[in-house]
Amino acid sequence: MGNPDLDRLAAARHVALITFRADGTGVSTCVWISREGEAIYVLTHSGSGKVKRIRQNSAVELGPSDGRGRLQGGLSTATAEVSDDPSVVRRVSALIRRRYGFRYPFLRSMMIARGRRTGKPIAIRITDPAPVSAYPTGGKAS
Repeated sequence: MGNPDLDRLAAARHVALITFRADGTGVSTCVWISREGEAIYVLTHSGSGKVKRIRQNSAVELGPSDGRGRLQGGLSTATAEVSDDPSVVRRVSALIRRRYGFRYPFLRSMMIARGRRTGKPIAIRITDPAPVSAYPTGGKAS
């Protein structure tokens, strides 16, 4: 039987991804996602804060959101890992492009024009999502 939390997150058009600073403060970012098997993938760039934070702490929280990152459903905890392997990045880029269509290259070019993209492309693999309420911390994003 599949993971219902993974199904719920993969069905969302936008997801608020919360990564954690060294002091435990959560930083939320609205991201586009795509699912492959039992994982959710995000595409970003090596200069993003979320990459730095995930390399320090692989624990993340995420939940369905609107296009501005405002939560539209319950949070889940999960584990994230970054990959700069070109074959993985190409595969994730194709997954995202397939899911979001013309919006993907349009938004990507807008971000480059605004100087928001620094560094090389990075894929983030998110696995094992579970409802936050299942954890003793109460799942509160800082």
